[in-house]
Amino acid sequence: MNKLWNKITYLGLPKNTIVPDIKKIKLTNQFTFVSLVFCVFYACFFSIEQLAYPTYSTLIATSAYLFILILSSFKKFQLARILFILILYCQVACIALCFGESAQVQLLLISIISLPIVLYNFKQKNIICILILLGVFVL
Repeated sequence: MNKLWNKITYLGLPKNTIVPDIKKIKLTNQFTFVSLVFCVFYACFFSIEQLAYPTYSTLIATSAYLFILILSSFKKFQLARILFILILYCQVACIALCFGESAQVQLLLISIISLPIVLYNFKQKNIICILILLGVFVL
């Protein structure tokens, strides 16, 4: 299990990458993998419970997270980071639409919207602001 985690963490990471970028790339890969694992679990759960729309949206998110890991393996880290945040926003919005207020998605709001601050350097203020504002509007 530890070997798999390390392989995912360092997926596509070139040796000549500077330290702040290494941290952001590793975090993106780890967050994506954890999201993928949760999606697989919930897709199975929703399928067993015969909840069609949540199952479909979770399977689409699972495919998207796999695609993000593939992008990382091809060293497309910037695109993978942006897509991860956007897919997460869309997935949470779909959960809110499927289950309504009972899903309590608003409890995740602050942590999800703060994700661009964690995954980007403060030098990239424009991207951080755009992604945060997009998260506020989507969620």
